Amino acid sequence: MTLNGLNRKINHIEENFKFIGEGEDNMTFTLVFNSVLRNKSYMLVFEPVPIWRISKGREVVVTRKSPKYPYGGLRQLFEAVNFKVETEETKFPDSKQCIIIVHPQGYGTEEDLNTLKKELSEEGFEYQMISFKKSWMGGLKLCTHTKVNNIVAVGRLSGSFR
Repeated sequence: MTLNGLNRKINHIEENFKFIGEGEDNMTFTLVFNSVLRNKSYMLVFEPVPIWRISKGREVVVTRKSPKYPYGGLRQLFEAVNFKVETEETKFPDSKQCIIIVHPQGYGTEEDLNTLKKELSEEGFEYQMISFKKSWMGGLKLCTHTKVNNIVAVGRLSGSFR
């Protein structure tokens, strides 16, 4: 490879991939779906491309082309785990509910989170978001965001976790 070719590759990496610890926009997400029939929790990590961690070492690579979470990634997860909302016979009132846990480390961005929230809404899920953000005092603060019927409520639990 020529020096010019190597420089183009380095520029591509710098433009498209960022490193943990750069800025405030570093996140990893866990989705927990309401279900009494089985565990439905899945982690979305960016290593540096988006990957759904399913269980027992199973993963779904959403894309290898970009570190950004693409629209359609949630559908890939649902297909991989054969995700179904409970049928009428087993349906509970909250079966289309989800909790998004936002962890303050990883390669995910606010844009990735917004794409994920948009997909959940379009699939008919009501969601609550729990975000662990670093506070200026060095601890973690728990913030919650709830979206039900397109109304968003934001709350904060005081105190820090040590």
